[in-house]
Amino acid sequence: MFPNRWSAVGVGLWMVVLLSIVGCGGSTESTSQLIEMSDASGAPDPSNVLTNTPEIAGLIKAEDPGAVVASVNGASITAGQVTELAQTNKIRLRAQGMNLPDGADQELMRAALQMLIDGELMIQQARKDGIKLPAEEIEAEVQAARAQFASEEEYANYLRDAGMTEEDVREEAERRVLMRAYQALVAKGQKVDEAMAREVYDANPELFTEGEQVRAAQILIRTDQSDPPAKKQEARDRIDEVHGRLEKGEDFEELAREYSQATTAAKGGDLGFFPRGVMVPMLEEVAFKTPVGQSSPVFETIYGFNILKVLEKREPELKPFEEIKPLLMVELARMMQSQALQAKLLELRADASIQILDEDLGARAEPDPEAASITE
Repeated sequence: MFPNRWSAVGVGLWMVVLLSIVGCGGSTESTSQLIEMSDASGAPDPSNVLTNTPEIAGLIKAEDPGAVVASVNGASITAGQVTELAQTNKIRLRAQGMNLPDGADQELMRAALQMLIDGELMIQQARKDGIKLPAEEIEAEVQAARAQFASEEEYANYLRDAGMTEEDVREEAERRVLMRAYQALVAKGQKVDEAMAREVYDANPELFTEGEQVRAAQILIRTDQSDPPAKKQEARDRIDEVHGRLEKGEDFEELAREYSQATTAAKGGDLGFFPRGVMVPMLEEVAFKTPVGQSSPVFETIYGFNILKVLEKREPELKPFEEIKPLLMVELARMMQSQALQAKLLELRADASIQILDEDLGARAEPDPEAASITE
């Protein structure tokens, strides 16, 4: 794996989070569910990972970052590498609003170790298979690492503090490109045709049914929970005035443009279509029970006093296959590629010499056949 001098910080430079292979070879079910809910698009900025880790997520720290906690066919994995990757995953989960349960740090550590083991297995096998890498791909990876820093000075300071050299950066760039190339090779040939997509569509109509939706317009007079009673009463009097004018037949859209303090005021208050579960509960309740073409009574939410007018409603609708097909085929192909990679990793694990030297991590070296399957 990485040289020992990378142990505390090096993984953070590259954001090595192998989300596609979590759950292979022994990580616990709860850990897999935690990490799989993290999406790569939600990764924090690398500079924040390096500078704000304790504030963002609570520091996961190794007592001895250079201690070897596992080996893969003789290649060492250090405690620092594991804690750095676990910390990166923790930040991602927290950034997405997930409340992590007690004991999550240890679970994240176990998952991180499994990711690092699987990454090392792929890199070793790619080299055995003689996979060749274009020099420009490695150079692009090096430049991507440099681009994570605001200036050349910041980048140089990072390398100095981590005890790294430019050659170390280039070596790790090659490792990352090599791992991606191996993943692409394993995934090659996993094709999905229209008949397969149609079979999934026909067998699971509930997955492709869009629920009931409502289109409503809103007039909002804002209040804050900390407003004094007199200010809240002023807002209430104002919304009551608007409601009275609506009852006399004045146009909702025009009144929304004149009075509403919502961001939709310029559009006559139009919120567009929305399903259940996306609006604040009281607004949703009023919207779905108010008949089309009618305005609601005044009601209060955490944002202030509101009036809604329901413009349209849509009943639950099964989306046509032709509309669903392109995305469905992409997702099925991704699932099959992931399954192929997981199966290959099980093979690599079975043939590898993997030693877990830290009992506290509680990871298993032997493959778990059920981990390679994809839940339907």
